[in-house]
Amino acid sequence: MRRINPHSFTPSFNWLRHLLAGLALLLCSQFSSAVELPNSDRSLNLSPYVHYLIDPSNKLEQNQIAQLPRNDWVAAAPDAAAGINFGFTNATIWLKVDLNKTVGSPAEWILEIPYNGLDRADLYTPEGKLIVNGSDITADSRPYHSRFYAFPIVLGDAPQTFYLKVQSTFPITIPLRVTERIEYNRSQFTDNLLQFIYYGGLLSLLFYNLVLYLIIRDKKYLIYSLFTAFTGLGIFAGNGYAQLYLWPYLPEWNEISQTTLLSIGASFALMFTGRFLKTRDRLPITHRLMTGLSYVYFVLAGLLIATQWVPMPRPILYQIMFLVSLVAPAVALYASIRVANAGHNSAIYFLLSWGIFCLGTLVAALRLLEFMPSNSFTLYALQISSGIEMLLFSFALAYRFQFERLQREQAQSAVLAAKEEVIQTVRASEERLERAVDERTLKLQKLVLSEQHMREQYVRFGAMIAHEFRNPLNIISAQTSILEMEDAPSAEKINKRTGVIRSAVSRLVLLFDQWLESDRLNMAVNEINTTRIAIAPWLEELVETCRSYHAEHEITLDRHLPQIYIEADDHLLQIALLNLIDNACKYSPAGSVIEIRTETEQNSIGICIMDSGCGIPEDQLDAVFEPYARGEHAQSTIKGVGLGLAFVNRIVQLHNGRIVIDSTPGMGTSITLWLPILSTNS
Repeated sequence: MRRINPHSFTPSFNWLRHLLAGLALLLCSQFSSAVELPNSDRSLNLSPYVHYLIDPSNKLEQNQIAQLPRNDWVAAAPDAAAGINFGFTNATIWLKVDLNKTVGSPAEWILEIPYNGLDRADLYTPEGKLIVNGSDITADSRPYHSRFYAFPIVLGDAPQTFYLKVQSTFPITIPLRVTERIEYNRSQFTDNLLQFIYYGGLLSLLFYNLVLYLIIRDKKYLIYSLFTAFTGLGIFAGNGYAQLYLWPYLPEWNEISQTTLLSIGASFALMFTGRFLKTRDRLPITHRLMTGLSYVYFVLAGLLIATQWVPMPRPILYQIMFLVSLVAPAVALYASIRVANAGHNSAIYFLLSWGIFCLGTLVAALRLLEFMPSNSFTLYALQISSGIEMLLFSFALAYRFQFERLQREQAQSAVLAAKEEVIQTVRASEERLERAVDERTLKLQKLVLSEQHMREQYVRFGAMIAHEFRNPLNIISAQTSILEMEDAPSAEKINKRTGVIRSAVSRLVLLFDQWLESDRLNMAVNEINTTRIAIAPWLEELVETCRSYHAEHEITLDRHLPQIYIEADDHLLQIALLNLIDNACKYSPAGSVIEIRTETEQNSIGICIMDSGCGIPEDQLDAVFEPYARGEHAQSTIKGVGLGLAFVNRIVQLHNGRIVIDSTPGMGTSITLWLPILSTNS
């Protein structure tokens, strides 16, 4: 298959096609090996490592793409750290990257495109799974709740190939990075915090000047507030937050929201400039030009909104808006220079603000038209310059306000009093906000500590399970080795060895069941699986199994067991008794006797397990049934997490029974399980 031609631009930029194609061909290089994610790096920029392919027909599928030869793919330039810029194109962009992790590094990662101007960005995993993303799908359909396009992936030690399919009517830039999942969540918090500090500043400017308008009824403050509101909202949409929090179920509107809102904001900026500099009287021709450009912005915004219902080429409207954005700031800058030269000092702020905004707009437009590379500065040039512009506009308003106050001091006294009241209100709001933040921070700290405690308990529980699994596995291994070394073992020896092995296997099964059955203990009583159980044979079989497993202890059973029947869940009751016998052996010295006997009273039978271990202090008897509760002696000398008695207590409660503990420190412990009798046979 021949190499597919580079970007298919809309007709208004055809003259760039050959130049960009040549540049793209210069960037072509041989495929590199798979990107290996080491333990030391929790986040890696993948932009220099990807390969891309442009499909002008928009018909190729992933299975066709995967079969293309290597020379049909173009390697990204090594310096493409901020992403690959494709500008305006109707073609489908395919990206390919091979990833694997090192041994011991985390398997869960987040693959992210930190750029919001993409209608669709779909990921094909190595297993062939399709994960859809992009601005034209609802926020709740995204695979990850993020302002950017994020995909959760799982990596193995062997290289895996991931494919990205990208389409957009907006200029396409594709930066790509992969971040370990926990690090990604942390960086999301930091990124969101910095962004909302920026928006907090915009809101402060907006509300402050809106209040000033309500006080002094000067339309300049109202127009400035509208400019700040629409520009800030446009940047909020462009950064991906609006789709998450304002219009999560309006993907069609989200695609055009940034450009539409920024167009309206630019129109108000021109109106504000004309009114503040009084260009109607001082520069009538420039004023008419600025007014015309303001109307053009409004018309472009209206046409973009209409594209939701009327078929129109959005890329052409975007390009017109970019071209107007190169002209309008220059006209406003020219007006500021003329007024400042006439001796009006307040115009200096406009000169600085429009100069900075012109620079930011020029950088953003040139990046979109691929005349400048994509990097952290060019990607956020418009946001940075607009923020500085709004701040300088606010300074200009403050300067004008002070000037007029000095000129009309008596007439402005009421305004000054109102201004002070506004300041106090803002300060009170800030104090309330600080208190709310402090309270929220305290709650978050408590939640973090709780989560850390729970994580520690999970680790301890896992360690205990691993420890408990090791003993029966060692027994199985030892008995198997003995059988292999004996040339002609007798049937008696074989039965003995296999009996021990069978006991160890049963122990493993019960350990697994104990682990997996914990959720079932939260169900209602009528949902447990009860059967009719004869206590005598059932208890004899259980104790015989424990004797094989706990060979270092002598486990005795009352010879005169009553012929009593109970209604119980065989599986759960075995787990409860095994827990108690295990605890008795665990807390008693090797070679000691573990005694098991039964008692009866009225309509209940008690199964008693007695040991001669360390015992339980009286002040700790009430707490032993709480999850993760362990005695001080047990914590320092015996492995465990304190779940056994809580587990047993829950099982007994489900059987309408009770537990009685009699313990003397240093003398041993007696634990009796009392269960209702179903019937008796003598």
